[in-house]
Amino acid sequence: MLQLRHILVLVIVVLLCGCDRGWPPKKERILEHFAEYKSGLETLEARMAESDYHSVWAGGWRQGSDEIPDYVGVGIETDRGRVRTRITGQEAIEWNTAFLNARVWSITNNDRGTRIDLMVPFPKDTSGWVAYQRTTDVDDTWVECRDEFRDVRCGFCTITLEDNWFIRVGWYQYPIDEQALDAYAEGNMPLEELEAIEDELYEQCYDEGAEIIEYPNRD
Repeated sequence: MLQLRHILVLVIVVLLCGCDRGWPPKKERILEHFAEYKSGLETLEARMAESDYHSVWAGGWRQGSDEIPDYVGVGIETDRGRVRTRITGQEAIEWNTAFLNARVWSITNNDRGTRIDLMVPFPKDTSGWVAYQRTTDVDDTWVECRDEFRDVRCGFCTITLEDNWFIRVGWYQYPIDEQALDAYAEGNMPLEELEAIEDELYEQCYDEGAEIIEYPNRD
């Protein structure tokens, strides 16, 4: 079974292909995507506002079939905490249609509003995420992205759009302590100690980035 989100990844990567030196990667293509699919994004946002879900992500697609998949994954808040499950039938078909119409693959309600995730390739050895965020809850920690951030190892930044829409970007280069990894592999260091070392390296990486970005933007 070919997952719908995999199909959307192919569509979005093709959409975002092209060379640029801006930040985030494929910045101009992302802006073009927003202009072209804003209506679909707002339709998806409205559907999310009417639901009781914390998050929804695209379901599966049978290879060789033109039928919209009849299930999606959802996150639900319960008395036991947040749980993940799936829904099927007509509601799922409507969700998957909305995802296709917006060319995105997941949507989440967070503490600032609605987050809609994009698939954007980052440079080698860098992990990151790019998401649309619609919110009125903005403060001075939302630093505008600048092209020189491409040379920052770890950080967060924002692109202001219109109608309370923003592009939120987070990225990091995976910090490695070779000696610690070797010690763990040889059985001479417990996992908890290795994780503590990695956490400290992440903190250092983001602190270094904050000096260039000028304000820590870490939610």
